Formats: sequence, C-alpha cells, structure tokens
Amino acid sequence: MSKQDNFQERYLISLDKSDGGLIIRKILESPNNLAIDIIKVLFSNNFEKIKLDLDSIKKFVAGISRADSFSKSYRLANYYGYLFSFHQYFHSSYRARQGKALEALLNQILRECGDNFFVADKTNEKIKLIKELFPKMKSKLDLDAVCRKNTKSYLTVQLRSRDDTGGTTAKGSLVDFLRKSFDWKKNSRKKLLYLVTIWDAIDSNQKKITKSKIYENLKHIIGKQYSEKKFIDSVEQGIKVRDGVVLKMVYGTEDLAKTLGGWAKPEAKIDFHTINKMIKKVESWDDLWLSYAMVSLELDNQKIAGFSNAELLKKYISKDDIKTIIESDNQVLSANKIALKIAPSWKENSIPANSLSEKIHYIRDLILLRCIYEIS
Repeated sequence: MSKQDNFQERYLISLDKSDGGLIIRKILESPNNLAIDIIKVLFSNNFEKIKLDLDSIKKFVAGISRADSFSKSYRLANYYGYLFSFHQYFHSSYRARQGKALEALLNQILRECGDNFFVADKTNEKIKLIKELFPKMKSKLDLDAVCRKNTKSYLTVQLRSRDDTGGTTAKGSLVDFLRKSFDWKKNSRKKLLYLVTIWDAIDSNQKKITKSKIYENLKHIIGKQYSEKKFIDSVEQGIKVRDGVVLKMVYGTEDLAKTLGGWAKPEAKIDFHTINKMIKKVESWDDLWLSYAMVSLELDNQKIAGFSNAELLKKYISKDDIKTIIESDNQVLSANKIALKIAPSWKENSIPANSLSEKIHYIRDLILLRCIYEIS
C-alpha cells in the first residue's frame, strides 16, 4: 500500500477546523464528548479508574469480585473486571446521549432554515413559545423541539429514533401534549404544525400500530372527523385536528427534510436538498465508532497480551509529528503520510491486522486519536 487514494476516508469532527465542523460538533457535542472521554482513557491509561468507580453491587452481581480473587494467577480473570466496567461505562453513557444528538440536529436544521426563526433550546423558552399559542397552557411540557417561524407560524416536534421499540403506551404518548392542548383556548391568529417524527424509516408493521395508538389517544376528540382507517391513511400527509393545528407523521430523514423545507417556506434560506445533505453529513462522522472499537481492542491488548499500541506509538512518532498533523489543513492526509512512513519499521507483532493495508490503517487511525487526545 503506497498511494494516498488507497486509504479509507475518515471524518473526525474533533479535528475539523471549518465552520461546518463547528456546527456539527455542536450538534454531536454529547456523543462526541463520550468519544473524547474514552480516547483520554486510552492514552492516559485510566482503565483502572473506571473499574474502581463500579459500585459494590455491580461487582457482586456481575461476578467481578469473584473474578478478581483469581486475577493474580489468571490473566483472563484479571481482564474481566476491566472488560465489564469499560463497556458498562460506555453503554450507560451512550444511552443518555443519543436522544440529545437527534434533538440538537433538529434544532440546528431549524436555525439554518431562517435568520428570524426562533428555536427554543431550554424548557422555559419552549414554554414561552407554546404560551403564545395557548396562553392558558397548564401542563408539563414534553416536546423535543419548538420553533417559531414568524408571528403566526409555529412548529413542534415529538422525535423518536424508531418505532419498533417501546410499548403501546409509549406510542400513544407521542400526542399527549396535543391531546391536552384541546383543553386550552388557542390564539386564533396563530398556526401550529405538530410533527411526530420517526428517524429510522423501518418498513414494519409497527408503523400501523403506532398510528393506531395515536388515533386511540385522540379518538374522543377527532373521532367524528376521522375514522381510524382514514386517520391511518392520511396522517402522513397531515390532517387538521382543530382550527390552525395540523398533525403530521414523518417517517425517515428524507421525509423529515422535505417537511421542514416545505414548512419553512417562503422564509427558508435552505431547501430540502441542503437539509438532507446536512443530515447525511452528521451521519458520516467517525469519532465515536473509531474510538470505541480501538479503545476496546487496546484494552484487550493491555490486559491479555500485555502491551499497548498507544504506548508503542511513542517509539515511532514524535510530539513534533503530532503537532504538525494537528496544525495541517488536512490532518487525515498528514496522518496517512506518517503511517505509510512508520508502518514498515513497526516490528512488534501488536497490530490486529490481517494485511499490510489493515496495519497501516490501524496505525493511521491510532495517530488520529492521539491528535484528538492532544487537543482535548
């Protein structure tokens, strides 16, 4: 492997200096912070701290205390506590962050739609906007996004990553706020588009079930206007549920992009294609999967094989090399060049690779994670 164009692409938002990179870092701030955290664990060798942070109940129930009793004479037993604690730390942290990323992306898209659009980030801002629609609102607010396009047009969004998870109660709850709003007098001069958005457009029976549960939750209000069949057939096009209020279900990112682009007109600065491109760009980042996969492998190396490629890297690359990569206009290209240079001299049989190409890629990716560590 000798040519730059033989390398896989990498897009690491932590290293992107552009204005677009700044926007994407804001959108993915929460999961990207997790990526940075585990990169720090690797290069600071803090696996021990994560293990020590486990509470005694987890150590007992998961068998860690028992494994530790054999750890001095059995490497596998020693490894188990680190394995469990690291992956438990990662997944518990990730679960709390994934929903925030979707909300942040949605809010950023709405901001990009128009200079005068007001996108509510905080709960008190959401309440303020909703009270412009329903001045007598008395309810706990559970909406993922609230936006005002102008003095007359508003958008609210209930967002789910997919609809094949959660029970029937959770599906029906997607319109809880809308159902409660019928008890409040609405400002007649203002209009609301209430979006129920499913991020992943999975072709399954769950779509019909979700629609049925939503209809069941609203039947006592809209039953005279819509039969269940008519509701199921029409809700993806949008249905009027009261004066100035339209309910619409959106499945998948392309449908979401089209809906947001249409709602934002005529004030919109960006169209469907731009919104869709923004979504695809956010979906193409490499920081989290790369750091999690590599740190997991390096944990195995440390505790089972007894070496660390993060430490070995220091033999082959200087701090000045790292600084040069960080300061370059194209860090990935610079890392490619250095990986090609040092791979032949990396004599330790420590890289988990089946080919020279994989070895060079692994070294390149390790270098890039080291760069993120140095700037974080």
